[in-house]
Amino acid sequence: MKVLFVSTLGTEYKGGGNISSSLVAAYLREKGIDVVNEYIRKEAPETPLERLLKIIPEGFYNTGAPLLDRLIARRIRQHIRCHRPDILDVQDRFSITAASKIAGGEVVKVFTVIDDLSRRQLESSHRSWKLILLDLKRRSIIRRLRKERFVVANSRHTGKILVEHGISPLNITIIYRSLPMRQWYEDSLEPDESPHGGKGGPVRFLMPGRIAHEKGVREALRCSARLNEEGYAERFELLMIGRGPLAGWARKECSRHSLRNVHILDPVPIHGMLEYYRSSDVVLAPAKCYESFGRVAVEALLLGKPLIIAPRGGVNEIIEDLQNGCILVENEDQLQEAMREVIVNPARLREMRDFLVSNPDTIRKRFNHDRLCADYERYYNNILSLKDKVDGSR
Repeated sequence: MKVLFVSTLGTEYKGGGNISSSLVAAYLREKGIDVVNEYIRKEAPETPLERLLKIIPEGFYNTGAPLLDRLIARRIRQHIRCHRPDILDVQDRFSITAASKIAGGEVVKVFTVIDDLSRRQLESSHRSWKLILLDLKRRSIIRRLRKERFVVANSRHTGKILVEHGISPLNITIIYRSLPMRQWYEDSLEPDESPHGGKGGPVRFLMPGRIAHEKGVREALRCSARLNEEGYAERFELLMIGRGPLAGWARKECSRHSLRNVHILDPVPIHGMLEYYRSSDVVLAPAKCYESFGRVAVEALLLGKPLIIAPRGGVNEIIEDLQNGCILVENEDQLQEAMREVIVNPARLREMRDFLVSNPDTIRKRFNHDRLCADYERYYNNILSLKDKVDGSR
């Protein structure tokens, strides 16, 4: 078996597609299966044309996404010719569009669907939050997926939306992602007090990820400001770690409202994030959007960190068995109430942490390297066996 992974996602902290494909590639190589893992970086839309043309082969003179699609499609074709894969596993919307332009059926194409929705859509339409499957302006992707026999979704939630868009449930396989480092699910958990709040110090809230509207950043800052006004400024701190369109605005808001206990930090490598998780008491994930796979939820729960989380999208599948370690919030008022509760009630914080520490296998068995890789290996072998049966019957 020869597998070619293609992804246009970056390789930063939240590059879930690349992380998953890297783990699967390493696992298959150890078993003697030939794997090529190709990352194709997507240039940002605001990149000047002059810079963009430097990476484009001669003859490509267009601008915007169509040009990128053509460039990526060309590179995919080159890799197919060079590596002759049995399976091409294509990830995210740009790669899917490019792969749809490959002529011929010499490879089996698997589309790992990664959610993608523009900030403009999120801010302009509440309806779009329920349709965070793909950029809905690119309806050609949906039409293409309807024709494919092999589509991977990262949660039952995403699979359901695929079906709602006319893709046959018989062609969809659910394979959850995992975390990028073994330390996340092999780290020892100690059932003692939390690092700060449980010892009488300020409760440390951690909010990792993209600093953007859809992640609930505005709501978290407003709640922090009101809690400070209520006299809790010395009893908690909030760390936001990441980058995004609201990062600059968030820093200005902290300065304008004198939120000295709120810190907006730049992204750190994954090893550094592990330390931030360990030194925090509670993880905030009040996302306003319907994400397919809430990686933050898995990271927090694996390390025994209680969650204050909005139960939207695929995250429900992550926390369904561990809700005693979570506080579910549907709106801003509930978020503020939940933050206040863990600040003033250290016993509740300890109960939540102790529950997670005493039930580590619930998450560790579902979202680890070995399960992810074994699921993909079985899936690929099944695809090839089906293909052999079809070819043999002709």
